[in-house]
Amino acid sequence: MKNRMSRRYTYMGKHMRGISRLNDRRSRVISEHKGYRCLHVCWDERGISSLPMPFRVILRQAILEVLRREGKNKDFALDLLFVTVEEICELNNIYRQKDAPTDVLSFPASCGDSFSACNKFIGDIAICVEIAKSQAAEYGHSLERELAFLTVHGLLHLLGYDHETPEDEVNMIKIQEEILTKVGLPR
Repeated sequence: MKNRMSRRYTYMGKHMRGISRLNDRRSRVISEHKGYRCLHVCWDERGISSLPMPFRVILRQAILEVLRREGKNKDFALDLLFVTVEEICELNNIYRQKDAPTDVLSFPASCGDSFSACNKFIGDIAICVEIAKSQAAEYGHSLERELAFLTVHGLLHLLGYDHETPEDEVNMIKIQEEILTKVGLPR
């Protein structure tokens, strides 16, 4: 079921913003692309030595496809962070009180938050690349597909989707697979 804000995730505000501005941060702006005046994605690559261009292109396509599906055709911005196992474990412990690593965490922006490049900051998505690599091997698909899956999953949480009930989980899986198929990464 689609909620305005997922109760399982809380926005990390200045703490996450500080993390995302450390080290080698990459920013990309897409202008007049598929009806989007601006989609600003801030890449933080601390958890991965460098994000190759094909990965960036496919993740951007997946993000745009989710926004298109949801009828979001205005200006949007989000932070996409690639973190280590230690960092995702720390974030999971701080914000979800779970002392264990996880693959992806989403932190929706509060209503009053904005981002200078676009006036509609959606939130932060933190992805653990080491766990993504392990899951890609376990499921027998590429790292590209796993990163796209985790990005779509995190973005759906930012847009209010959840998988607390079996019905919600089935719906979210269906949407994720639809998006990944559209960007050329079917199961």
